[in-house]
Amino acid sequence: MHEIVFERAAAKMLAKLPRDAQLRIQAVVETLARTPRPPAATKLAGSSRSLWRVRSGDYRVIYEINEGKLLILVVAVGNRRDIYSRLRG
Repeated sequence: MHEIVFERAAAKMLAKLPRDAQLRIQAVVETLARTPRPPAATKLAGSSRSLWRVRSGDYRVIYEINEGKLLILVVAVGNRRDIYSRLRG
């Protein structure tokens, strides 16, 4: 089972979301601990990091998998309309 760690920016993004969205996203993140690459996950292209994305309604969770340390690093959490621009900026 992988350990889940949120980058400081991702934790702040999550805290700003509505409570119901936070709960749904936390449930999705907890499943990543058991299954880091669920069928619904997509590997993101165009980044120097090996990032993955998983959906939770209109929200996205962007994360990185470190198999050597059995670690899931949550990089960003947010609405689908602006999450990718936040990653670039």
